Amino acid sequence: MFQACRSETTTKIFPSAARMRKAQEFSSLFALSPVRRSPHFSMYLCKNDFLHARLGLVVSKRLCQRAVERNLIKRIARDLFRHKASTLGSVDVLLRLRKGFPRLQFSSRSLIRRHCRDELTLLLNFAHTRIS
Repeated sequence: MFQACRSETTTKIFPSAARMRKAQEFSSLFALSPVRRSPHFSMYLCKNDFLHARLGLVVSKRLCQRAVERNLIKRIARDLFRHKASTLGSVDVLLRLRKGFPRLQFSSRSLIRRHCRDELTLLLNFAHTRIS
């Protein structure tokens, strides 16, 4: 499902088939209660009709004002999901930022990156065990 990009650097791509895009798909998952919460994220799960897992991300400007940080969070989530997608089966995963990363506590992007990666790894591991 995920193929290497044809460029000088061999990076993995995140195909549009693995993304949730429509508002109706997001609202149907928001109607459910979150399956799991971490200090900064909520995760919603639902079976889908496709043969692969799909990811939806909600990182609001209200909670994370800087675009650099919003993009960092989304990039980390997509990367972790890309590595776990084959083990999840046919499920929709919606990750929503529910609490921002305050600058006083998280003074550098490396701290945000580390905490974000740790929390999202735990959530996606839980999704894998929940589906299995």
